[in-house]
Amino acid sequence: MIVFIALILVAAVASTIVISSVENLHQSAENTVDDVRKELSQKMEVESLILSQPQCSAQLWQHSAFTGWSVRFSLGNYDNEAFIAAGATDNDASSIKVPEGCRIIMFGGENFDGWEAHLDAGDHQLAAIEAAGGANDEVSSIMIRGFEVLGIMQPSPGSTDILVEDVSWSLACNNGTKVGFDSETIVESGSRLLEGTNTMGDDADFVNGEVLSSGQYIQVPMIWMNCVPELGERLELFIHVATGDSTLVLINVHHLDRGMDFLFNP
Repeated sequence: MIVFIALILVAAVASTIVISSVENLHQSAENTVDDVRKELSQKMEVESLILSQPQCSAQLWQHSAFTGWSVRFSLGNYDNEAFIAAGATDNDASSIKVPEGCRIIMFGGENFDGWEAHLDAGDHQLAAIEAAGGANDEVSSIMIRGFEVLGIMQPSPGSTDILVEDVSWSLACNNGTKVGFDSETIVESGSRLLEGTNTMGDDADFVNGEVLSSGQYIQVPMIWMNCVPELGERLELFIHVATGDSTLVLINVHHLDRGMDFLFNP
């Protein structure tokens, strides 16, 4: 009898453990489903990518202290022939001024080869050029890069609220002999709602802590300094939500006209 009662108690305890385990597994499965559902639903949809190319140029100087001959280069790629045709002297430059929103790449070779020196906005004398990998009186070709695109996007239908600081964009490309990469959060990009306000209705850009809801369209200025597209290129733009999913936007560059939408392919 004692053995029989003991067996019944063991069976009862085992049943309780099994039931508890099943309930825990069920709850865990529900939590996992909720997490996956949230991850898949929290994403951004891109409606337009409008080219708003800035008026970018850079001024190259003969000597280190911005003296001697100088040539102003507008956006574009200048191999040695174009470099000289613009008024520069081969292997004779030592300083350069680069405005905001632009980036330049100097090359020691005549066809975007040899050493490379990548320089952002600023007044760069010889020391800065050498620190970036360049050399004195050895510039033979140059790229002037600066490309601005206004992205119009919104949270996907059914998406839960998204913190603005959790949304970012990224773009990778070939850049000279290296791989280029541009990326920012939409807060860093200086983004707003489509009507030109932040989510509180103020005439201001987003700041951390603001929340985007489904149905709210936003405008995201994206400056591409490393990735400047050319006709015929195919680019992959990603819009990431840190707490959710990423959206891939394929860009086929059929035109480079200011005001045109990259996603409109006539």
